[in-house]
Amino acid sequence: MKQLLCRQPINKVGLHMQTKPMSRSALSRSVAPRSVRSVMPHSAMDSTPTNWILAALPSPQLQRLMPQMRPVTFNAGQVLYDEGQKLQSVYFLDRGLVSLVLNSTCGHSVEVGIVGREGIVGTYGIVGDVRSFSQAIVHIGGRGWRMPLEVFQQEYKNNDRLHTLALQHLELLHLQAAQTALCNHLHCVEERLCRWLLLTRHCTQSDSLPFTQECIAQMLGVRRSGVTVAAQQLQEQKLIRYTRGHIQISDSAGLTKKACPCYTVLHRRFSHFHDSSRQWQH
Repeated sequence: MKQLLCRQPINKVGLHMQTKPMSRSALSRSVAPRSVRSVMPHSAMDSTPTNWILAALPSPQLQRLMPQMRPVTFNAGQVLYDEGQKLQSVYFLDRGLVSLVLNSTCGHSVEVGIVGREGIVGTYGIVGDVRSFSQAIVHIGGRGWRMPLEVFQQEYKNNDRLHTLALQHLELLHLQAAQTALCNHLHCVEERLCRWLLLTRHCTQSDSLPFTQECIAQMLGVRRSGVTVAAQQLQEQKLIRYTRGHIQISDSAGLTKKACPCYTVLHRRFSHFHDSSRQWQH
C-alpha cells in the first residue's frame, strides 16, 4: 500500500508546482520516520467517544453501537484507505488528523480535504458498495473508533440523527475541496498558509502542529522557499513560533486577520456543523 505523507509533490489547482523530485536526504529531512502500520486497538475499551458525531447520538443508541465498534490508535503516516480500495470500515476520530489525497497518473497529488474529530473518514460509504476515491492518510496520530461499513450504512438508513450529521459532513468535505481549489488560484502563499494552519488547528483543537516546512509546502503546492518566507513573516509578527518540525500558533486572532477570505467561509461551515452536532450532545 503506497504511503504518501508529504513525500510527493502536492499539485493544487491553478498553481505552478515544484516538479523536481526530492532526494532521499531531502525526504528524510522533511518528514520524521513514519512507518505504515495496521490500525491498532487502544486499551480504553470502555472510554466514551468524543468524536462530534458519535457524541451527538443519544446514549441508548451509542451504547447499542459500542460493541460493534473497535477502539483504534492511528499512527502518523498510516494509510487508512488507498485509492480504489473497497471500503470495509469507516473511522471516527477522537483525536488526530487525516488527509484525503488524490493521485494523478503522472505522479502528482492533491489534498482534497482533512478530517478530524468533527467527522467521519469514509463518509461517502453511505452511497453503498463503493471504492475509495482517494487515499486517506493520517497526518497527526491519535485515536478513535472503527465501525464496519455495513453497520454504518444500516445506521445511516435507520438513525435520523446519524443520517443528518453524515450528510452535513459530506457537504463539508465537498466545500473543502471546492474552496481549496479557489484559494490556490487566487491567494498568496502567506494568506493560504494562515488558512491552512487555522483550519488544521480547528480540526485538531490544538495550537501545536507537528509539521515541517517541506510538508506544508507540498500541502499548499508551492516551493519550500515560499513557505519559509511566509512562516518567517508570521513569526516576526509573533503570530506563530516555528522550530524544526513543529509550529506553535501564538495568536490565532491575529492569524485570522492575515488569512484569506476562504478561511472565513470554511470556518463558518465548520462552526455550523459543530453547532448542529453539539445541540444533540449528551
